[in-house]
This record gives sequence, C-alpha cells and structure tokens, in this order.
Amino acid sequence: MSVKIKKLSIENLFDEHNVEWVLDDVNVLVGKNGKGKSVILNIIHSLLNKEESTEVNYCKKASIYLNDKRMISRRNDPSSSEFLKIIASQVLKGLSENKKEIKKLAKIKNKEQEEKIKSEMELILEKLSSKDTDAPKGYFVEMGEKEKGKQEEKDKINTTYISTINMSANSTNEIKKSSGEKVMVLDFEIKEEKDAALKKIASGSRSSEEKKTLLDVLNVFFKDTKKEVVIEDDLIVFLEDKKTTIEIEKLSSGERQLIYTFLRVFNSERENQIILLDEPEISLHLSWQEILISSIKKIRDDCQIILVTHSPGIVMDGWMGAYKEIDSIITKAEK
Repeated sequence: MSVKIKKLSIENLFDEHNVEWVLDDVNVLVGKNGKGKSVILNIIHSLLNKEESTEVNYCKKASIYLNDKRMISRRNDPSSSEFLKIIASQVLKGLSENKKEIKKLAKIKNKEQEEKIKSEMELILEKLSSKDTDAPKGYFVEMGEKEKGKQEEKDKINTTYISTINMSANSTNEIKKSSGEKVMVLDFEIKEEKDAALKKIASGSRSSEEKKTLLDVLNVFFKDTKKEVVIEDDLIVFLEDKKTTIEIEKLSSGERQLIYTFLRVFNSERENQIILLDEPEISLHLSWQEILISSIKKIRDDCQIILVTHSPGIVMDGWMGAYKEIDSIITKAEK
C-alpha cells in the first residue's frame, strides 16, 4: 500500500481561518489570489518533511492524517517554545550522560546522525535563548503505529515539490559558474534533473518502458511546436527535419518548464510518493494545461498529486472530481 494523505487540518491560519481538507489520489485546489492556496501547499510540504518554514508558523496547529494510520502534526503556541527548549536540553543531556538510551529513543545509528542531532539541538537552544526572529515557534510530532514487519525506509514519505512561480523567476535569474560562464538558474536545474534521469536509465533503476513513457509524454506536447525529444546518451531536442537539434536553453519558457517538471516526476522515488505542484499552469497553453495531470499520472500512476492553481483548465481532461474550491475547505476561526 502506497502511503497517501487522507486529510489535512489547520487551526487559526493567519489567525482567521480553520482548514479541513479531505484528500483523494488527485487533488486540485482553486481560488483567488490571497486566499492562501500556496501557503496551504507549503504547510503540507513542511509537515511531510518535518522541516521548518515560514508558512508553517502562520497557524496555531497543522496536522496531516495518513492512510497508514499515522498523523504528523505541528503545534505553535506560547508554551511551544519553552517545551522545545526543554526537549533540546534533555536530548543534549542524554547524549552526554545516557547515550545508549537516547540513541535508542532517537533511533541514532551512527556517529554522523548523533552529531547532526546534537548540532540541531544546540541551534534550537541558541535561537530560543537569543529570541531570534527566525527561532522555531513550535515542534513536529508523529504518532501512529507502523505496519508490523515493515522496513523503516518503506515508511518514509517521499515528496517532490515543484513551484512554477519559482521556476518562472529562475528562467530569468542568472548564476555565474566557477568557470565564469553565466547560466540561467532554471537551465542549471534542468541539467541536474537530466543528468539524474540519464544516470537512472543507464543503471537500470528506470526501465526501458519507463523511459519510453517519459518520451511519449514529452512528445505529445512537443509535437505542437514541431519538435521531437530523444534520449540516447543525452536528452536531445530535434526540429521537424529530424536532423537539426536545438539547445534546451533556446526552447520557450513553457517547453523548458515541461522538461523540468516531467524529469522531476520521472526521477521521483517509487515508494510513497506525493507530488506537490504550485500553479503549474504558468507559461502553459490551455491545451497543455488540460493534459498535464494525465501526463504526470502516465509517468507515475501510483503517486498522490496535490496541486494549487488559478486555472480550471487543469481539470478539464477528466479530473473535474478532483476540483476543490478553497472557500469550501475553510471556516472562520474562533478568536
């Protein structure tokens, strides 16, 4: 059974709203600007990874309920910082005085993990003591029993977060390599994903059938612009004559966005994968928007998709049942 989110619950988001969202295999959240769609997506991302973020501090409490009876929760209130301070102090004390027990409790398997936890606890104490503005305001808790006999790595939830808002910015932002050469951030990111995909194909961790599916998906889109994508020793884009190639950096923003998105999906883990997409319609023609979800599902049919958008076109290719208006999942919070 693949691990998926059954429900999201958020209390006092922006000190104004509560959120209750029952999720399915594919979920499309639609609403006006300023309603908090991207914030909700980022809170989900933070909960799944148990990582600090600006957005996770915008609420009093946030919880996700998984289909394997686990719950991951984050609580922010005036007493949380003090509680966090006590926990950090006790963990550091345990690592010094009762290392065996704390290692067992924290599932520390090697010196590297021990040093990482020690460093994190020291950083928490330092920030809380200095009243730093970016000090943690709460803590994450995971509850629930794991399936008997199940290996720990099988319980891990894998997340792939793709923000087209960031992608659009990265398509025009330059970085300077050590060689002095200037490249766009997005093109650098595409190269990283392309190299990772080629490595997976060469090693056999992605089958020839999976490679074919990726190419079939990409070429449905690229056919519209009379191009063809081929993967041999490299990922190559041919023009209509099948002889002339075009550099990825010379493609349109929408085409580069598609290559990056589908490579990220292709490279994503095969166990317990949740894909989060923030406004993927940006730079995509309506006809491309309509087949985006189906295309992702062709590459990764076992993943859960959670997507926020302004465009109803995203659900037009058979996904109307996945459509959820943000006003239908929020209620006024009690003051």
